[in-house]
Amino acid sequence: LKRRGITGIIPGSTRVWKYNTFGLTAKQIRHVGEAFVEVARENGLNII
Repeated sequence: LKRRGITGIIPGSTRVWKYNTFGLTAKQIRHVGEAFVEVARENGLNII
């Protein structure tokens, strides 16, 4: 995620990802969501 410009994630902290969108623009929210989907696909994880 760091190379995608997303910081503040604690490695191994959880198996379920949640993020707070407070204060983010719609474009920033979309970027974070798409990054999580890309990482999941790259690692063969199911996306719910």
